[in-house]
Amino acid sequence: MREGIYLIDFLPPAPVGASVSVVLDAARGLFTLVDGRMPDEADTRIDPFTRVARGMELTAVQADFVHGVVGRPPAQDDALHHATTELVGMRNQYRYSRTECYEHVYLNNNFYAWQCLQGVEQGLADVDRCHYIKLAEALYLFVWREKIIPTLGVVLIDLAQGKTDGKIVGYQGGDFGALSNFAVGASAQVLNLTRHQLT
Repeated sequence: MREGIYLIDFLPPAPVGASVSVVLDAARGLFTLVDGRMPDEADTRIDPFTRVARGMELTAVQADFVHGVVGRPPAQDDALHHATTELVGMRNQYRYSRTECYEHVYLNNNFYAWQCLQGVEQGLADVDRCHYIKLAEALYLFVWREKIIPTLGVVLIDLAQGKTDGKIVGYQGGDFGALSNFAVGASAQVLNLTRHQLT
């Protein structure tokens, strides 16, 4: 990724389903921590109708964010990493390999749409909960939480260099006692940008 920006990722030994990712901005002495948690089997099996009726989010995957400074006391004027709307309205294509290609449409502050253009999930599409964090100019932390199969994605999107790096974590098949945590990276291309003019 970009010089001085590091993505540190690990799975704590307990509880099962926990995931921690840290973006370390060494040049500016800043960090963003993503504390992710997969739902247990009982939470996973709550159907969407019941979740809506109870006022719950459609996804049972959780993610909390902490922004701060490294190696010095915080100052009142620190420009920490922060939520952004700069990706909203973009339609991007991500090629992970010769045979795997996806499209994202960043709909609003809370949701994005994805579809598989080529690969094992070709023809599949959905809309999921997401978060956008600005790290630097044209560099973003994109986090998504899927609702059908519990999955957490934590990816750095570098539009200046046209690439992404990150990870996806979820359960191994139907085993709620074991996680699959694997690295992903893609070439990134902005296809277009839509700005709605509402009056």
